[in-house]
Amino acid sequence: MKRRTRIHPPQGALDAVWGEAPAMRILRYLCRVGGAHTGRAIGQALQLSHSAVHRALRPLTARQIVDAGPQGRAILYQLNEEHWLVKTGLRPLFEAEIGFFPRLGEAIQAAAKVPLRSVILFGSLARGDAQPDSDIDLLCLARIADAREAAEGNLHAAAPALQRQFGRRISCLVWSTREFLRRYRSGDPLVREIMNTGDAIAGATLTQAIRCLDGA
Repeated sequence: MKRRTRIHPPQGALDAVWGEAPAMRILRYLCRVGGAHTGRAIGQALQLSHSAVHRALRPLTARQIVDAGPQGRAILYQLNEEHWLVKTGLRPLFEAEIGFFPRLGEAIQAAAKVPLRSVILFGSLARGDAQPDSDIDLLCLARIADAREAAEGNLHAAAPALQRQFGRRISCLVWSTREFLRRYRSGDPLVREIMNTGDAIAGATLTQAIRCLDGA
């Protein structure tokens, strides 16, 4: 199971504010990936047509939010990091968006009020097929089996506040680490899915947690 390398934050919040327009998607891409890219490469990465990319880039380059420079017969585009709007507005917004899952993991750990070994994202958001109204599915592994019920109750009580903070309903499955290991060894289908698609957003990966118990 990989850790924080594959999942992308849900984009609903900024898209709801600005709309899911090609310019928004291009700016997000240039901010996250960095460097210079041809219009064709941008279109392929974002699954946008050549004409849609160039229509979106035209006003961005005119206002110098995006730089355009020749390289041979191609034109390369990159974010103008010196532009005031990029420095004070766009980059901080996209960086906040990228920090969505780490902040969520920290909030879950705090709301549980007992030590958690891991907070694992699974389900549609981990697979990449989430809808705007999809829940955030989390597996929370309590370090101590006796603390599982307390963590479950605390997270249930904090659910409304967490939903207001992160903009989606959060569904927490709380197990002890030993319970997860038992289900893993018995071939539980849900555990197999979580092992295949899940990502740690706080604490140890599941592989690390299992190895820790196996070695105990």
